[in-house]
Amino acid sequence: MKIETWAAIRHLFHIEKLPKKAIARKLGLDPKTVRKALKRETFSPAIFQPRTSKLDPYKEKIGDLLTHHAGLSADRIHEEIKKLGYPGGITILKDCLATFRTPSKTFLSIRTTPAEEAQADWAYVGTVASQRVYCFLMVLSFSGMLYLQFFPSQTLEHFMTGHLRAFHCFQGVPKKIRYDNLRSVVLQRFGSTIQFNPRFLAFAAHYLFDPSLQCEIPPREGTGRKNHPLCQR
Repeated sequence: MKIETWAAIRHLFHIEKLPKKAIARKLGLDPKTVRKALKRETFSPAIFQPRTSKLDPYKEKIGDLLTHHAGLSADRIHEEIKKLGYPGGITILKDCLATFRTPSKTFLSIRTTPAEEAQADWAYVGTVASQRVYCFLMVLSFSGMLYLQFFPSQTLEHFMTGHLRAFHCFQGVPKKIRYDNLRSVVLQRFGSTIQFNPRFLAFAAHYLFDPSLQCEIPPREGTGRKNHPLCQR
């Protein structure tokens, strides 16, 4: 059983209050699998060897190129990564680029209900006495209530601590929390294929919130969050 399946079962049972048989039908699982998953308070993933690709060492570079030059052709990108030692051909590169480049979409304004959704992110603040400082932010989508906490780094431990302090501040846990492509949350994302960080997914399953990713990756500066009222509790 994958950790995504285990987390989805816990969320549907404890938060959505669906019966076990309904969860099995919804996820296409055997009811025994659902019962087995609900007995497990923690997840121990099976050890597996992920498939590798010749492009894997160069995907970060490809992402950087597309971020700064969205219209760059596959031939031009191929030339750039060959300079770095890429040994493969252009066909596999074109298949990869199809997952990076998605067609433009029409966005709808989505309204949420109280306690339904929050958004969390990191922001770089600057330096204090040569120490880099980062700000953890969580904002409730319905009310705009914002929680802030400052950390010396963006480790997963600090990220989870920020969540716990925010839950205490809000006096509850939102049903869903949205994220950008944060390394603490996502190990890899190519198009609709998402590999969540197993430790963070287990954390989300324990506190019974549903982690989800933004459909589009917003800019990390100028998010318009400065005017949200700070939590004073």
